[in-house]
Amino acid sequence: PPFWAPAQGQPTIDSNVTWTCLGPSQTGLFFCTKKKRLQLRSMRTDSPPVEDFAAASALVEITPMAVDQFDTYARWDASSGHVVAGGSDPGGDEASEVPIYAPGSTNVTDLVLGYDGVLYIAVEGTLVLVDRRNRWPNATLADPGFKFWRLAALPEGGVLALDRDNPQLARVSGLPLQSGPSDTPEPNILTSCVANANPPHIVSRMALPASERFVGLSMLQQESGTQFALLSWLNNDAANQTAYVRTFAEGAAPGA
Repeated sequence: PPFWAPAQGQPTIDSNVTWTCLGPSQTGLFFCTKKKRLQLRSMRTDSPPVEDFAAASALVEITPMAVDQFDTYARWDASSGHVVAGGSDPGGDEASEVPIYAPGSTNVTDLVLGYDGVLYIAVEGTLVLVDRRNRWPNATLADPGFKFWRLAALPEGGVLALDRDNPQLARVSGLPLQSGPSDTPEPNILTSCVANANPPHIVSRMALPASERFVGLSMLQQESGTQFALLSWLNNDAANQTAYVRTFAEGAAPGA
């Protein structure tokens, strides 16, 4: 493709077509200054859907499913009370789904497969770690000052979690101690008094605006590195007219 000139009013010749930059408000087109390319915008040609607060709230309460790089998935099945996994059957038959965890509660709000091979599940405000490699029994992380609601996997392991009741984010790191193989400690060798120096724990917290209703957290794969998107409503009622989308890099605080 040709090298697009960013100057307003300056033409660019592409074979037998001449493009002229009309400025940032040009309908349907966007000029990327980083890549020096002209891009088509994604635009709705029909009328926007009618906003329905009840329908939007119901969608927010749906428990997201987790998908891995092999297109196998895990989802919360409220009817059976199990987290089930599927996707390995070429036919995609739901009958091939297998239960992999029973939380003993119907309040499962999110699940995500971490880069460390752990299935993280938000259950009743706690964080349950289910190891898909069977290195240790299921473990639960509970913190009286944080209610786990939405989760996003971190590339280095662990998760970024959202507490919507007390608006804040938390980064979770660490794993339970591997249960096997076991051995007998040599009495003449110095060993640590703490068997697991890095158990699951909250590493850091970030406060969020208390006046907003936070409704979504997601990871974004960008050329510049991993980023996260945070979605909120100004008011949690049918009269709300404002929604915010904040994007931020790992370790950085979301914008105000």
